[in-house]
Amino acid sequence: MPRCDVGCGYISPHDVNMIIKFCSCRYRECMKYQELAERFDDLRHEQAESAALVESMVEGVIAADRRGHIVTANSAARRLLGYEPIVSFEEGLRHTVEWARTQGA
Repeated sequence: MPRCDVGCGYISPHDVNMIIKFCSCRYRECMKYQELAERFDDLRHEQAESAALVESMVEGVIAADRRGHIVTANSAARRLLGYEPIVSFEEGLRHTVEWARTQGA
């Protein structure tokens, strides 16, 4: 069964929040902190737009990193390749929330 390696080349919301938390603890009043937070907001918005565009395409779209690991595949590609997730979205979300709670997020 094919699996996606979703950790490559992607800044997760958790990573962004950890960076912002690190910066805000030390440099709350710093202008660079404000610029960094605004830039991460812009990047998250751009990522969401790109993901929505790729997901809405009728053609199968697969993206891989330099090592050849799949970083994204839209629903058309997953359907064509017979990809089925190992866990459901709901279960994955539940595990993510539980993990975030253990990390103090």
